[in-house]
Amino acid sequence: SISDFYCYDPYVSIANYENLSFTSNINCNGYEKKPSQILFNFTDFGSVNCTSMQKNDLDENECQEFGWNVNSVCDPGMPSGCWFDKENGYWVHNSCGGSDNFMDATYARAIVCK
Repeated sequence: SISDFYCYDPYVSIANYENLSFTSNINCNGYEKKPSQILFNFTDFGSVNCTSMQKNDLDENECQEFGWNVNSVCDPGMPSGCWFDKENGYWVHNSCGGSDNFMDATYARAIVCK
């Protein structure tokens, strides 16, 4: 039995061995890094943003804490908040995005909300 299973990495996998069981940490809820932050990816959720998921955008400091190689931008054509730029391979905090801009298959592949 595996206990105290945390959600630090959304890509964790456990091999399927006979009689294997685990208990998830009660604070684990999806791809959650902190209890107040959750990651939505394009593959699973499609064209969404924090507003459409009834969540709030991360501010720049929260995005810096969540991601790595965070680039701060002002791009009104992309989602606001903290999202992963697939084409360039880094996290972005966009201070000028609109609530009518969503994740897509090319650029904003994942977004972190609170």
